[in-house]
Amino acid sequence: MNLELDADLMAALHAEAARSGRSQREIVHEAVTRHLDLPDATPAPGLELHNGETSLALLDRDDRF
Repeated sequence: MNLELDADLMAALHAEAARSGRSQREIVHEAVTRHLDLPDATPAPGLELHNGETSLALLDRDDRF
C-alpha cells in the first residue's frame, strides 16, 4: 500500500521516527490501529517456565481437559 501524505504530515512522521527510534511503518501502524479501535496486534511476551515445570501444571485441575 502506498500512502500519499501532505508535506506537513510527512515531516511530522519523519521527526517522530527520528525522535523515537521507531520506523515510520510502526508509527503509522500504531496510529491506524488506535484510530480504528482495533486490538493491539503486538504479541504478548512468552511465559517463562522453571526447570521441570510444565504449562499444564500451571492450570487448575478443573481447567484441564
